[in-house]
Amino acid sequence: NLTFTVSSLRDLIVGDVQKPLLILLGAVALVLLVACANVANLLLARASARHGELAVRVAMGAGRGRLLRQLLTESVVLAVVGGAAGLLIAYWATGALVAARPADIPRLDQVGLNSTVILFTLAISLLTGIAFGLLPALQATSGRLIGALREGGRGGGQGKGAHRVRSILVVAEMALSVILLMGAGLLIRSFVEMTRVTPGFVAEQALAFRVNLQGDEYKGAAQIQNRVLQFEERLRALPGVTSVAATTVLPLSGQGSVLDFLVVGAAPPPPDVNQEIAVASITPQYFAAIGAPLRSGRTFTDQDRAGAQPVVVVNEAAVRRWFPDGNPIGEQVQTGGTKFEVVGVVGDVRQRHPGE
Repeated sequence: NLTFTVSSLRDLIVGDVQKPLLILLGAVALVLLVACANVANLLLARASARHGELAVRVAMGAGRGRLLRQLLTESVVLAVVGGAAGLLIAYWATGALVAARPADIPRLDQVGLNSTVILFTLAISLLTGIAFGLLPALQATSGRLIGALREGGRGGGQGKGAHRVRSILVVAEMALSVILLMGAGLLIRSFVEMTRVTPGFVAEQALAFRVNLQGDEYKGAAQIQNRVLQFEERLRALPGVTSVAATTVLPLSGQGSVLDFLVVGAAPPPPDVNQEIAVASITPQYFAAIGAPLRSGRTFTDQDRAGAQPVVVVNEAAVRRWFPDGNPIGEQVQTGGTKFEVVGVVGDVRQRHPGE
């Protein structure tokens, strides 16, 4: 009756950063489209000044295909030069980013420009150069060239079609800019709201590390508890250390074990409410070590050990959900097949992501 899930190693390593990077890639794509629309508008304006030159080329026998190839070549060269400049900036910025060593970015030592990035940039440069240079080229080589030549090379002016195209490009550019600004504004607001979330613990001047106790020496709970006590005694003796504690689940690292839960003597909850609760095992100074406030009752003491009355401390979220009268002190609860007495209430500590 066991079930399991399977995930790829790649998702396990980069899963937390993949979505933010994809969002950033989308924002970069919008910036690229805005820049391309801007350049297309500039090419249309430039084509207006070059009507006389192109009309002379037509009069000397150049066909429209020849002119299109010339203008597309110019736009592609412009795009490739821009892509090369972008690669140089990316090379410098990537080096600065890796040197800064931001936290929580997996495989940071492998971040850098490689052949895939260069080929991708070249392909995007060629694609944008052709896509956004074709329309100005078609407008510049329209049938008005002969008219421009007959008028003495006065530029021939731009027809309603060219003005309409430029207006469409301006509208598209404005729409993309609004989308980009709205997305950036929402991301900034989300970031600000995340910084305002109270984690329920104090991270300043605190250090946490994980220890796995495995092997024949740690088969029993008593052996593990004795080793943890030795850790605490030695760490507490270090200069500058004010409090030491251990927990099975660190804040912001997950909800830990989830067990069945019920309040002894209370009415059963509605059918749509799961009768379960997240549980962590801690040593007595844990709440003092992380700076979690005690709301009522007491925390654990050295007397709360094997053989004594089983007791638990609950957080405010548990009080709101399971104790409608708001006073759980002295109540009996049952979880994992064992009855406990509630002796204290502490403030909520964020166990998962601040956005949850």
